[in-house]
Amino acid sequence: MDPLSFFVAVGLSYGALAVLLVVSDRPQARSATGLLAIGYAGVAVGVLLQGFAGALPVWLGAVLGNLLAWLGLLVQGEAIMAMSGRSLGRRVLVVCGFGVMGVSVLALLASPAWRFALGNLAYAVLFALSGWALMSWRDAPGALRRLASALFLASSVLYVVRAVEYLRGTLIPTFDRTVVPTDWNSALLYPLIFTSLLAGAFSVLLILRVSVERRLQEASAQLGRLAAYDDLTEMPNRRSLLERARSECARSDRGGRPLTVAVIDLDRLKLINDSYGHAAGDDALMRVAAACRATFRDDDTAARMGGDEFAVLLSDSDLAQGCAALRRMLATLGAEPLAVGAYSVALTASVGVAEYRRGEDLDDLLARADRAMYQSKQRGGGCVEAASDPADPVPARSDQDA
Repeated sequence: MDPLSFFVAVGLSYGALAVLLVVSDRPQARSATGLLAIGYAGVAVGVLLQGFAGALPVWLGAVLGNLLAWLGLLVQGEAIMAMSGRSLGRRVLVVCGFGVMGVSVLALLASPAWRFALGNLAYAVLFALSGWALMSWRDAPGALRRLASALFLASSVLYVVRAVEYLRGTLIPTFDRTVVPTDWNSALLYPLIFTSLLAGAFSVLLILRVSVERRLQEASAQLGRLAAYDDLTEMPNRRSLLERARSECARSDRGGRPLTVAVIDLDRLKLINDSYGHAAGDDALMRVAAACRATFRDDDTAARMGGDEFAVLLSDSDLAQGCAALRRMLATLGAEPLAVGAYSVALTASVGVAEYRRGEDLDDLLARADRAMYQSKQRGGGCVEAASDPADPVPARSDQDA
């Protein structure tokens, strides 16, 4: 690969990656992908200017071309850091920026061999910076992150070798890009550098795509959890319990295993809210959730149905076993009063328990448990009532119950 082909190939490849980013993601300029697109574009323009430096004024082809490529690589490193939620920092960016300009001045004042060597050492430092930034991106896919880091570090090493070759005189320090290196070993540098540069840049895009997809999956899972769980108590919500209940009813019909449902209503929640504030009411609801977690088995499902009402699905439990489990839950709930400032509030709940009857409609099952819960509340609350006659009317709910 001759030098002109190298610069044109690198420039067009980086330009294509920049266009791909813009077309596929349409990023904001200040976003991580926007910075990466700007960095790739800067490298593309700078390298193409260097490729045609022999036909352009020195200030345009050599000076501006290298400056654009260096700044593009610096922005690439900042973009990689931004993808990991961090930043190189304004101080580091300013120091690197002045360092790039300082190298440019020194290169212009130095001999041709040192001029080209310093330029290649600047590329080596900037590619090492991108490699370090990738290694710091902890939530990126491990194998891809290590591969891309290795490619950038390989580019850095190759540029150091190239700088040494200029100082040794094996490479000819000239802006005539049609000149072919005089040593076969040096001739290998161009295809090796081109391969490592392009593979590294493409790997960053691949890591970005994989990371975006992973974040979308995590966000989707979070939305699914929000749709299935209560925000305050982190218990399953009404929808989740009903889905599980339908499945358990079908399982009971097939195998004849007992199944019990309990409806729990926290007593005097409205009074707690009015007297001590809604924060105290939220604490009381979380205490119910904690008592349920401490009492029921992993195979059982305890859920917040809304407001002050909870429900429990007890698998492989008959009516007597269900009532015993709910009494243990009430004992746990009332074991320690709720502390509200200088006051202590005793927590109780009214509970109704109903056992599933083969082929029974789920709404009818819940209605029987709900009627039993109201019977408990009419007795003053703080007790467990077992459902009896499915034809019993449902009492009207008073404001005091709310």
